[in-house]
Amino acid sequence: MGVAIIPMAADLGFSETTKGLIAAAFSLGYGLGIAPAGALVSKTGAPRRTLGGGLLAWSLAQAATAPAAPMGIAPLLASRTAMGVGEAACLPSLQVIAATGVAEEDRSRFWGFLTASLSLGTIAAYALTPAIIDWGGWPAAFYACGGGGALVALVWLATAGASEAAPVEEEPRTLPWRRLAASEPVWALAAAHAASNVFLYFSVAWLPSFFVDVFGDSTGSASTASLLPFIAGAIAAVGAGTASDAIAPTLGLTRTRKFAQSVATLGPAVSLTALAVLEQGNMLTQPVAEALLVCAVATHACSCAGHGVGIQDISKRDASLVYGVTTIAAVVAGASGQYLTGAALDATNNDFAPVLLTISAVQLAGLAAWWTWWDSSERVFE
Repeated sequence: MGVAIIPMAADLGFSETTKGLIAAAFSLGYGLGIAPAGALVSKTGAPRRTLGGGLLAWSLAQAATAPAAPMGIAPLLASRTAMGVGEAACLPSLQVIAATGVAEEDRSRFWGFLTASLSLGTIAAYALTPAIIDWGGWPAAFYACGGGGALVALVWLATAGASEAAPVEEEPRTLPWRRLAASEPVWALAAAHAASNVFLYFSVAWLPSFFVDVFGDSTGSASTASLLPFIAGAIAAVGAGTASDAIAPTLGLTRTRKFAQSVATLGPAVSLTALAVLEQGNMLTQPVAEALLVCAVATHACSCAGHGVGIQDISKRDASLVYGVTTIAAVVAGASGQYLTGAALDATNNDFAPVLLTISAVQLAGLAAWWTWWDSSERVFE
């Protein structure tokens, strides 16, 4: 959507605010679905089937975006919200798969490779979408992504999902809602994830538009310029996960998670502040902007060894539930940022500097909460 929205907005006359609203609709759906998805996995013990069902749902909603958009803003927002609900099943399921199937000493490295794989999806989208749009118009991008995802979902459900058996429990299980609300590490996860999402959602939704508005790039050139930061992020995620597993026996899990999250927060904050200052002073060139964004996304990827894997430190069985609950605040923050970015750009004649400085401030607030509340030793959900 970050690439396809550019020709879509030109065809359908969307303002920057409307573009932000479209991005926020997906996030709204994700926020609505994340806690139920986490609870479902905790209740059923079937993360693989939940993951496959979610993939099928969000793929069909992705394909539905193409016919929905010309019908009006309401059908378009509905399709994007439905896609968010479906995608909400992904990470809670993966949290349980990792927490129960990966040894503690390998956990950061596994989550680093997983984070890199997620970045590869963004890279593929940025690389392939312009060619698909040139071939069949912007609707073809949604049909291609949705159709491919649905095919993968069916194969997954027929293999991994079909072989999964839910654990049998003698009595219905009560989920630990009160302990979640009282846990300082849970609040730390929510704050760090919220700050992380504000930057991540901006990067995914607005980087191509940034290069178009600031440097006058074409859709294809803007997409290409947006590729390198996510390539760097994929590499950094693997490195951060591997390094964290190596130093955790010496530093301890709590300090390792705090250090990784500090890199993941301060890197984007410093890089975006530099971008804003240079843009305000009319000193920003595209090579410098690309270098700063590479630094921002690469350092942000270190969160895979911070709040990303921290959930598995404090819970195995309820990792999906903890992720679902803490992600609600993160999605609200990210979605609000997406919409407010569009509104701010409309109000300031596409001046990105105030947006960049606001995101930087949010990063620092999230880091302060993480250092205050995080403790990997608090396993209160087992």
